[in-house]
Amino acid sequence: NLYVHMRCETAGTGPAISDGQSPLQGDTLRLEFAGHSVGIDAGGSALPLLLPYQIPFAGSATRSEKEWAAQMAIPWSHLGGRPAVGKAIPVNLSGHDTVDGDISWRPVRDHRQTQSFGELLLTD
Repeated sequence: NLYVHMRCETAGTGPAISDGQSPLQGDTLRLEFAGHSVGIDAGGSALPLLLPYQIPFAGSATRSEKEWAAQMAIPWSHLGGRPAVGKAIPVNLSGHDTVDGDISWRPVRDHRQTQSFGELLLTD
């Protein structure tokens, strides 16, 4: 698995939890690779992304008044196999904050166009 931990600060009111009917209305995080996407909301539920390239993963979230964090375990088999050490993987991190709106590490118009993504470099 590729293990990912992301932390988001909040405005002191705690993260906005969706009602389960509309998970994209709460605070969310999404990680996108070439041809793949995974996402989680502040309640720890996987996002029902309407994308043909969503993959399964294990995830959870923790919350406090000042921040929330998400952890994800993404099987390498769903990302085309474990890449070699030193290989750069195109990746983008984005999310939705109910106060600040949509935010992205590398703003892109189409999340399938990886030339605008940042890079994740694997080391030993």
